[in-house]
Amino acid sequence: MLLLYYCLVLVIDYVKCIVLIMRKKYFLFVFLLFLFQEMRAQVGINTAVPSPNAALDVGVSSDRIGGFMPPSVTEAQRDAIPVTAADDGLMLYVTVPCGNRRLQLFNGAALAWEDVMSWAVPYKVWDFGNDGATWPATTGIGTTPIVVDNLGLVPIISANDFGEVNNSNVTFSDGFTTVRRFRMNGPSYIGSFVPMPTRRYLYLGVSGPCRIKVWFRSNTNGDVRTLYVTDGAVVVGSETTNTGGNGDLAILEATYIGGPTTLYVFNDLSCNLYKLEVCGALVSTN
Repeated sequence: MLLLYYCLVLVIDYVKCIVLIMRKKYFLFVFLLFLFQEMRAQVGINTAVPSPNAALDVGVSSDRIGGFMPPSVTEAQRDAIPVTAADDGLMLYVTVPCGNRRLQLFNGAALAWEDVMSWAVPYKVWDFGNDGATWPATTGIGTTPIVVDNLGLVPIISANDFGEVNNSNVTFSDGFTTVRRFRMNGPSYIGSFVPMPTRRYLYLGVSGPCRIKVWFRSNTNGDVRTLYVTDGAVVVGSETTNTGGNGDLAILEATYIGGPTTLYVFNDLSCNLYKLEVCGALVSTN
């Protein structure tokens, strides 16, 4: 009888445990179901009471104030999205290097991206190789500094050939083609490198941070020549021909991150320039 009693007690305790476990699982299931239903109704970020009319309500607090940042993509990335009519209202911030920035929505009915708003990025280009009206053929600018289309040109007082423009048909690695060249015709400093050129250089005033790009070539086939962009004190960027995979043709790309200043473009030895581009800042040169 005593053995039967202990067995009965063990069975009762086991049943109690099973009931307790099932009860906890039930409560957890009900809680998760309730939470899921609430999340489906509305989602609040930085707010304890999201609007009942909003699927997503983003709030602010005294220590967390900010705006909404949609996904930032290039045109190629945007075009790779497999959108359909069901994506009507999809929003993206589309950036184009040295082009307009656009906030766009997808129009599901027209199956097309449409601008909500667009704003231009400052952009200036000097196309020595193809803009014959601004850069006509010449044997040089002489011995006096001049400004052409907001680009300063400083020659050497002992020669007239700086800024010579003549025929040169080349195609760069990015597909840019040209029929003429702007010739430096000599070094921009004497002796060891200095960030402030003293002769045979170009200069331009910029309003702030910007990207600079220069298409250039060694004046002599096979020679190693370096082109620099500086602010007069430090090197902003440089590129060298016939080095690191480059041939005679090279493209210098540099980023300036400071405030308003004057930038200088010059070489260690004689280079030929084909195009100069500034993106992101206004250019004003005296």
